[in-house]
Amino acid sequence: MQVFSRLGSTVYTILKTKVKKAMIDTYPSISFSDEPSDKDPSFPNVFFQQLQPVETGQDLERRKINGVLDTVQITVTTNTSKADANKVVWACVDALKDIMYDVVGMPMYELRTRENSKVHTYNIRARRNIAENDIL
Repeated sequence: MQVFSRLGSTVYTILKTKVKKAMIDTYPSISFSDEPSDKDPSFPNVFFQQLQPVETGQDLERRKINGVLDTVQITVTTNTSKADANKVVWACVDALKDIMYDVVGMPMYELRTRENSKVHTYNIRARRNIAENDIL
């Protein structure tokens, strides 16, 4: 069950590493976070959230957790353009597909106004069944 207790931080670290490697030349100031903050983010920003996992693969004894259905939500924001946010969100999709997540909420665009400036936002959701002995 140790694997499940650190699942969110493991997926976040993999996502951050893969996306940063793919985007650092184009967006050297790209930032990542997995906790809400009152500070102004640097742009583009990738915000990672692990949603509530659901137990899967129960056996008749039900004494341990054999697997979970893990769902993550990624929010990409930038103050430059819709195209920039789109590039980053698709790098996130590629990173999640590399670790076998299914994209269940395709990138959805939203334009927000924040303190007299425009913030371009994309949201995606992805999930994967993860067994007790799986390696990401």
